[in-house]
Amino acid sequence: WPKLTWYITEHLTKPPKDWVPPPRLSEETPAYIEYTTGKDGSVMGVTVSRAAMLCHCRTLTAACNYTEGEVMINVLDFKRDVGLWHGILTAVFNGMHVVFVPYSLMKVNPASWMHMITKFK
Repeated sequence: WPKLTWYITEHLTKPPKDWVPPPRLSEETPAYIEYTTGKDGSVMGVTVSRAAMLCHCRTLTAACNYTEGEVMINVLDFKRDVGLWHGILTAVFNGMHVVFVPYSLMKVNPASWMHMITKFK
């Protein structure tokens, strides 16, 4: 485990009287940008809004019957679309536990990750 840094908050100073919380982000505020390359090698980006991201997470939750505290074994690349949506965004949205199995391990020794899956059932 990495070394944890602990902060004691009991002795913090009070915020200034003129402090205001930051404004609430709108639903159309970008959540992230997906990049891809075109046939000619040019880079293209698609901006995904917060509303679209939450809608996608809710849809995956309903379609896959995800629930809080479930354990997900993810063999998808989290740097790609489906791996990001299931393994990161929807898992955080639902409060799930995720075990990431690298694709390289899955290719070399499928029996080892199958043992891992049966261990969590």
